[in-house]
Amino acid sequence: MKSLHTLLLALFASAVLLALRGPAAAGDGAAPADVTPATADLSIEGTTWVSQAEGPDRWNIAYTFDTGGILVYSYNGTTYRNGTWTQDGDTIYLETNKKYRECKGTIRGDQIEADSWNVAGSKWKTSLTRQAEGK
Repeated sequence: MKSLHTLLLALFASAVLLALRGPAAAGDGAAPADVTPATADLSIEGTTWVSQAEGPDRWNIAYTFDTGGILVYSYNGTTYRNGTWTQDGDTIYLETNKKYRECKGTIRGDQIEADSWNVAGSKWKTSLTRQAEGK
């Protein structure tokens, strides 16, 4: 009887361990979710990014991607809150001043590489670098 009790206890413990490890460990063929540092933390909400000599006027601009899709940006000593932004995976879109200027790009780690354009017909490349927290 003692060996039957030990066997049942071992089987129960094995079943619990398999259940805790998830379906892929139980042998149902399901692949584990692909969670890597590149895909796990892509959200730029609450972060600030900077550009150097950007656009036709070559401004140094800081962009803060605020909650609710609000874009706060600063250049030439003035801060504006009249922009919006959206994110879909690693793709970012932003606009300022009721779409006077628009930008669409790709997040790659601490860099965003993008194309920008404005209603005046200018087009330019935009490179943003994530600003370290607390700066």
